Amino acid sequence: DVFLDAGSGVGNVLAQIALQTQAFRVVGIEIQRDLAARGMELIASRASRFPHLRLVALTTRVCR
Repeated sequence: DVFLDAGSGVGNVLAQIALQTQAFRVVGIEIQRDLAARGMELIASRASRFPHLRLVALTTRVCR
């Protein structure tokens, strides 16, 4: 399964889904570049301890 979160912020929901489900991929879309960048920094900093976080991709896009 793939989980998609539009309006991801810093990725709290993405991290939770990656850690607590069997999702194959966890994708987040955030319009604010600074939030997406900070979220990926936080997720990457914990990925060595929690390998499922490597399933997370958080990107900046405008969805119309």
